[in-house]
Parts: sequence; structure tokens; C-alpha cells
Amino acid sequence: MSTDNAPLHAVQTVQVAYQATAAECREALRVLTKSSPAARRSRWIVVGIGLMCAVQGVRIDSQGGAVMWPPVLIGVVFVAFFLGLAPRLRARQVHRDSQARGMRYLTVDGWGVTAATEHERQWSAWARFSRHRETPTLFVLLSADHKCMTFLPKRAFHEPGDADRLRQLLTQHLPPTPWAAPAQSAQ
Repeated sequence: MSTDNAPLHAVQTVQVAYQATAAECREALRVLTKSSPAARRSRWIVVGIGLMCAVQGVRIDSQGGAVMWPPVLIGVVFVAFFLGLAPRLRARQVHRDSQARGMRYLTVDGWGVTAATEHERQWSAWARFSRHRETPTLFVLLSADHKCMTFLPKRAFHEPGDADRLRQLLTQHLPPTPWAAPAQSAQ
């Protein structure tokens, strides 16, 4: 038996219970979107389509220039919807689903993450997650396929050392996202 591993009775466990807020859902989805290559490509495609629509409405020739407003407005509305309104609508739906499930109970330990509500329980091994991201108000665990995530609000910690224990568990089992260093909490 290796002496590098801690004894089984010393396995750290962090438990939280919370009801997600709309702002937490928006922030978690923002982290998921920033970490997903497909989501980043989609943002560039939306901007490109919006610019192409807007450029179609501008005419410049030797006699001067003219602007046809319908294509320009279509491009602006397209970009505003897909980059401004659609993410908010998605976060609103995630928040509604979360509210319908009720209180969420998460247990993070050396074997993985257990998420439970009144009606369901799911255990996920560390292998399901590829990395994590810490924001000023959340810990976000990202799946390997970048299509889903689990988040833990820092406001849900009951003991002062819970955030540090969770941070230690996460860095032990998952690398942080490469696009930003985790923020340190002021606890």
C-alpha cells in the first residue's frame, strides 16, 4: 500500500445545500460558454452573420453613399438577440428548472460529486469532469464534453474552512480552466 495516499478516514468532504439564484445560473452558464470551443465559435459566427447583414445595407459608390436601414437593423437585432437576450433566456430557464426541483444538496469528496434533491440523486465520479473554474461567487465544475456543469455557490458554505477544503479537493482532482487563474475568496 502506498504511503502517499491519505487514510480512508481522512477523506475530506464538503457538503452544501442551496437554492440557486438567477444571477448564479447566469454566471455558471457564462463560465460554461467561455470554456466551450463550440460556444466560442458560435459567438464569432453570430457576429459575422450580423456584420454581413449590416454591410449589405451600406452602399458606397462614386456618387456618394447610402444606407438601407432594413438590412442594418436586421444585423443589429440578430447580434443583440443571440449575444444579449438568448443567454439571459437560457439562464432564466435553468433557474426555473432549478426552482422547480427545490433545494439542492451537494456532497464533494475524494470519490466525486453527489447531487441530490427531494426527488432525485446522482453521483458523478471525478472522471466525468474535465476541469473547474472559481469565480468570486461560485465554484463551477465543467464536464469533459463542455456541455454541462455543476456549480456550488460560495454563499452556501456553512463553515469558514469549507471553501478552502473544496478548493483543495478540486485542485487535487481537476485542473483549473486554462483561460484564467482561480480567484481567491476573501473568507
